[in-house]
Amino acid sequence: MNRLARALLSYTYLITRQHDKALEEAEKSIALGPNSADAHAWYAQVLVFAGEPAKGISLVEKALRLNPFPQSWYYNGLYWSYFLPRDYERAIQACMKGITIDPVNIRLRVNLTLGYVMLGLEKKHMNKPKKL
Repeated sequence: MNRLARALLSYTYLITRQHDKALEEAEKSIALGPNSADAHAWYAQVLVFAGEPAKGISLVEKALRLNPFPQSWYYNGLYWSYFLPRDYERAIQACMKGITIDPVNIRLRVNLTLGYVMLGLEKKHMNKPKKL
């Protein structure tokens, strides 16, 4: 099985709450592709939702170094890496970077709204209509 298949399998295990299997497959993905930005970004998301968001940050940052032109979903993993430990300002910054890449990414826009709500800034930011 190749690195991408293992990365996606790890995410599948994650969403079915099989965290040990998810982590195992993510580690195999990295072993098969140590320079794969996508493998690092997927592994980061697995770590975040397996309860280790701090480790997720370093993996997303490495993914961003490996791929200076990332897809917007990389920033979703970075968002949750900051959001879960309640660093809402950095979570919002991650969303904004992802939205810059993909302005119609609904997941990032919902997460951005959630970040604003957690900081009590929703009225300030939600009254300004923004083009999609």
